[in-house]
Amino acid sequence: MGPFDYVGVDHYRDARVEDRYVEMLQPLLATGKPVIVTEFGMRSYRAANSSGALDFGVTDTTRLWLRTRPVIGRLFRPA
Repeated sequence: MGPFDYVGVDHYRDARVEDRYVEMLQPLLATGKPVIVTEFGMRSYRAANSSGALDFGVTDTTRLWLRTRPVIGRLFRPA
């Protein structure tokens, strides 16, 4: 199989597309090539489906800020 003998796609579900999640694959299936969903799913925290596809999740911004401070920054790691 050559590099263009299949179609690969990252396909995530969120509130904006949940009603047409499967339907969105139809144009890819119409190519007649095998479709490989290389990444799929949904984040696993509460209200993740309404936070957008490229959300970085729950982030402790206080720790991130402390990490940037001279001297004490070495004591804090991002959560």
